[in-house]
Amino acid sequence: MIHSVFFICIDVIEEKHLARLDYNSLSQQSLMELLVAQLDEKSDLIDAEGHFLDISEWPGVHCNADGDIVELNLQVINATTKVDLQWLPKTLTTISGAYCQISGSLNFEIFPRQLETIDFEGNEFVGTLHASHLPPNLRELCLFQNRLKGHVDFKALPRVLETLSLGSNELDGTIDFSILPPTMIFLDIRENNFSGSINLNHLPSSLLEIVLSKNKFTGVVDLGHLPSTIAIVHIDNNAFVGTITLDMLPDSLRELEFHTNSFTKLPWHLVAACIRHLDLSNNAITGSIDIASVPRTVEQVNCDDNEFDGPIALECLPPRTVCFRAVNNFLTGSIVLTHFPATLEVVNLENNCLSGSVDCTQLPSALEILHLGSNFLTGTVNLRSLPENLGFLFLYENNFSHLLLPQAFPDCVEQVSLRGNESTGDFSIVCDGNNLQGLRETTLEL
Repeated sequence: MIHSVFFICIDVIEEKHLARLDYNSLSQQSLMELLVAQLDEKSDLIDAEGHFLDISEWPGVHCNADGDIVELNLQVINATTKVDLQWLPKTLTTISGAYCQISGSLNFEIFPRQLETIDFEGNEFVGTLHASHLPPNLRELCLFQNRLKGHVDFKALPRVLETLSLGSNELDGTIDFSILPPTMIFLDIRENNFSGSINLNHLPSSLLEIVLSKNKFTGVVDLGHLPSTIAIVHIDNNAFVGTITLDMLPDSLRELEFHTNSFTKLPWHLVAACIRHLDLSNNAITGSIDIASVPRTVEQVNCDDNEFDGPIALECLPPRTVCFRAVNNFLTGSIVLTHFPATLEVVNLENNCLSGSVDCTQLPSALEILHLGSNFLTGTVNLRSLPENLGFLFLYENNFSHLLLPQAFPDCVEQVSLRGNESTGDFSIVCDGNNLQGLRETTLEL
């Protein structure tokens, strides 16, 4: 029995050893032929007699001056599903196999150690990501949109890693952002199951973009110590709470997404001047919308689905504003539509408690959508001076009493809805070219 066990062990050791010798003894031509051996479609890789072309002639294969393969694009050579990654040449520095329908687990232990870029976005890889097995010189790892699960040991990531894209998987666990590689520039872990609180005070100083959207992060967030280089921060679609403070943001920041959380307070007077796109929709923020305090550099503001109340001073919108939204809130009082920025394209204040009359005769020429439906607006609606680019005007479910129609709407107008008003009846005006159509679905009646 003892001798049997001894010989079995020897056989196993020799088998593994011989397997490794086989790999090391093979030419790069042989390795590549083994890599694609199971593919159904190899027409771009073989000659008229069915023999493999020299690898230097393969599409998606790039060699250095010594003839060694350094870059391989599996998508270009139609290497889908059946590619055998154990035969990758050890001289590779870049491997790209995005959207090749490759499945199975990722055993990075057998990957070439000189790899600097690994891109397997949009495949069917399963199992866990063993960060400690990654090539030590790896600078870019993209595994976006696969089926990976389990924890990730961020501390074990290669210390020279610059890009890490793990979004749209099923990864979980908590994250200590202070142990990320110091060289990191881009981090995307959106659409996973990461949880717990986060501390963004010690991110890599080189970081330009961080995307944490659609996870299960909780607690308060401190954005006051972000890297001075950062341009994009997405923390939307989580369960963050408390006050969102925007006064200590770096000047480099251009895009901040924190919608779809449970924030309850925003100090408007502390919004940093660097913000261009301010999206705080789908939170539970209370109080008034202090437009006068919004930085003059802001171009888009989205306050949808919160608990804002009080009056709204639209005449104070920043001069570069392109879009302003505050749907599903509790805004009250009258609104001024005659002093919009010339750049404004979209205004949507649907489903609030606005009242008083509105003047639609001095809207900016750039305006494409004006949505004031489901409020308590009154008086006369004058539609005889609409801007030339207006496509949609929604004034339904208000208390308007009079309607002044033009002989013809501007060519761009697609729909004007005034259904559910006090004196005009339940109707919707639809413009087809220069012909008005549609009262109670079919004709126009005043």
